[in-house]
Amino acid sequence: MKKIYFPAFLVVLLSGCDSIRYYMPVMLKADLTYMPKPMSFDSIKTSNYVTATYGGKSMANLDEESTFGQFSFSRSHYLKNINVSYGGGGYFGTVENNSIDTTVVNVLDRKNFSGFNLNTSANLVTSSGRTDFRVIGLELAYNKEFGDYYHYRKSVIGIPDAYSITRSDLFSAGLSSEVIWHTKNSIHTQFGFKLTIGKTFGNLKYKGVGSHNNNDDIIWGNGRGSSAFAFFFQLKQFHFIFDQSTASRFSVGYRF
Repeated sequence: MKKIYFPAFLVVLLSGCDSIRYYMPVMLKADLTYMPKPMSFDSIKTSNYVTATYGGKSMANLDEESTFGQFSFSRSHYLKNINVSYGGGGYFGTVENNSIDTTVVNVLDRKNFSGFNLNTSANLVTSSGRTDFRVIGLELAYNKEFGDYYHYRKSVIGIPDAYSITRSDLFSAGLSSEVIWHTKNSIHTQFGFKLTIGKTFGNLKYKGVGSHNNNDDIIWGNGRGSSAFAFFFQLKQFHFIFDQSTASRFSVGYRF
């Protein structure tokens, strides 16, 4: 372990007093993701969805970014004036620093991570013409992170000018609103837009030595509040999702 983290200590010392670094969970403020659901007009009121996702996110240090792949399964229902969806999945990826001199042995250069997520979404639905208005929705998400990046976040809290949120699990809840409609020619061609406003609960304090905001959980705008916008498109059994929060995601999936 000393061989792994000793170079990071040297890098922080050489970087000077102004090079303060912050490290946060990968999915912080990016865990309330879009979950497909049947429309009220669908003849099949219960459906399963499998989805593959590619995403990326800027981290707390703006010279660092994460990229990840994600696979999920969800089951969704339309009951009278109510949509309900629940499911989960796994993800894996890397956090990488794009500004570091690659000739220097540097533990901050690249770290792997993985994890799993559980999500639930429920909406009240009212319909008009070819459109469903999912006016009020409740979103819940639980996320658990593993891997080298998580262990690294725990290791740096003793290094000067390095501050880290060391928790590996996140629980978030939010309110959402969505409008979704099908085309005139086909009920199986659907478009939707969704807005979610959420909050992450629990201890989100940055830990570290010194007194530079190390007890502040509102660093780099990383407060508990979050927002997400999603665009949904379904063509027959296939669906496509663009989801924008603190992370950008593009997803392709299949309904059955």
